[in-house]
Amino acid sequence: MAKESILFSAILALRWVDFVVFLYAKGVRGIRVEVKFSGYIAASLGYREKVIELEPSSTVRDLLALLELPVNKSWVAVSIGGKLRDRTTILKDGDQVLVLPLGGGG
Repeated sequence: MAKESILFSAILALRWVDFVVFLYAKGVRGIRVEVKFSGYIAASLGYREKVIELEPSSTVRDLLALLELPVNKSWVAVSIGGKLRDRTTILKDGDQVLVLPLGGGG
């Protein structure tokens, strides 16, 4: 009986390792989003786009925290797929994110 239990545990452990390897191969360890900048943000950064790697289930807020924007982050709007999104939106692998400066003056 003990040998069967040990064998069963070994099989479960091997299946777990296979599962982890499968997830790693599928890129589950992180997501990549393409971030585009416009207006004076792009001019200040010196580039218009950048690919960022994030943890799965990362939000727009998490993304903004990683970016070194030349403006206060409360003064930007974020568009994903052509629609304005709030800071709690969860990002998906392959999302195209546009960071837009808010405001104007006169």
